[in-house]
Amino acid sequence: MFTCIERLKLPISLAIYGHGRASNRLLDWLAGITAPYFTLLHLPDYDPVGLSEFARFRARLGKRARLHVPADLPARFERFSNRSLLDKANSRAVLANLRRSSVPEIRHVLELIERHNAGLEQEALLLDLTQD
Repeated sequence: MFTCIERLKLPISLAIYGHGRASNRLLDWLAGITAPYFTLLHLPDYDPVGLSEFARFRARLGKRARLHVPADLPARFERFSNRSLLDKANSRAVLANLRRSSVPEIRHVLELIERHNAGLEQEALLLDLTQD
């Protein structure tokens, strides 16, 4: 995803490769940015691990951290979701914790996860919904 980010045509100035879980050092650096226009758009896997990582960003950055939720995310879940992303016991435990979240973006993605009993890898944002 990182190497193809331009294909999404998002209004961003910089992309940071998080390699799964961001370090506390990176979170500290981002939290220290005081520019009034600074926002972070997070593009995780849409699964318990990815949502929990977004929750970490949101806890440190407040509303300056936004989750990328494209309008066609429900269709992408319908077409490309992956049940194995929920198989691990750790994922189920993280999912249980996320259910207590009041963050609207997290709640929205949780609904999709629950409806499909699956997660969605971020690479699915690059796939063409119209092709077989």
